[in-house]
Order: sequence, then structure tokens, then C-alpha cells
Amino acid sequence: IALAEIEKQINNKLPPEAGQSVKAFRRIAMLFNPKTQVRNVVGNMTVMPLNYVTDLVATGIDKVVAKKTGIRTTALPNVKTIAKGAKKGLSETIDDYKRGIRTTPTGSKYEIQNNAKSFNENTDSKVKNAINKKMNTIDRLLSAVMEAGDRPFYEASYQNALEGQMKANGVTEPTQEMIDIASNVALSQTWQD
Repeated sequence: IALAEIEKQINNKLPPEAGQSVKAFRRIAMLFNPKTQVRNVVGNMTVMPLNYVTDLVATGIDKVVAKKTGIRTTALPNVKTIAKGAKKGLSETIDDYKRGIRTTPTGSKYEIQNNAKSFNENTDSKVKNAINKKMNTIDRLLSAVMEAGDRPFYEASYQNALEGQMKANGVTEPTQEMIDIASNVALSQTWQD
């Protein structure tokens, strides 16, 4: 959160890149409609159970492979962990929106411009500044709504994969490899990879 707050301060001082407002306007026009938001959530809700069904099969195969490798990478889905992860993802999305920051594990979080304003609010025209401020508000809201359609599902998959690996391998602290595998699973299951 502290790094995201610093990023926000830096982004607030940087002017939008050339053409960024055109890209943002196009993105708003394409994605800021109820149909897109519903499809995003319904798509994740539809595929999520299918991913966990494949985990049922993969767990059996993983047990056999683990006899050779000594490492388990897949486990049976845990409904409580999945629900807890989804709740965490949604609350983090809401918190990010309220703070005006971006801490999401999906997308390009290391790009300095990922949370920057797309429309210049520091022009010589008060009217243009007011319009651009409203457009930045709409752009920020769109990003939050899109994130709310993905982040709960990402976090549910991540928490399930990480906890499953830890239980299957009998450890209480995850290794970096377990964290990486869980992150890759979650990114893949939410089409963010």
C-alpha cells in the first residue's frame, strides 16, 4: 500500500503521455457498459467451477508424479479458502478505489503509468480542466469496476492453490516456488496470464 501511495504521488505530478487521453476515451467507450461488466463476472463465475473440477483430476495425477519429484503442486479445492480469497479480493479492490491506488497482483503493476491520470487537468482552460477531471474520474471508476470483476476470482484461485500446495507438502510457510505456482494458476484461471 505504501508503494502504491508513492506511485500515486509520482503519477499525480506527471502529465499524461501523448495520445493517452485518446486511448482512455476509446477504452471507456468500449468497456464502460453494463454488458461488459456482466460478461466479465459471469465469465469468471462460469469458468471457476470448471477449473476446480480439473483440479480433482490433476490432484490424482500430481500424487503419482510427486512420488518421483517429491513435490506436490496441486491439491483438492477448498470451498472455504475459495470464498475467503474472493472476499479478500473484493475488499482490496474497494480499498484501492477509495485510496486512489492500485495494488492488484494482475496486470502490469510495475509500470509507473499504470495508475496515472489519462486526461490533463492542468491546462490553461478551467472548462477543459473540469471536463478532464470528470473524464479521469470515469476512467478510474472503469478500472475499479473491471478489477472488481477479476480480482476476487484471482484471489480465490491464488489462495486455494497456495493453501492446497502447503497442505499437500505438509508445510506451514510457503516457499517462493509455491507462491509463484499459485500466482501463475490464478493468473491463468482469470485470463490475466
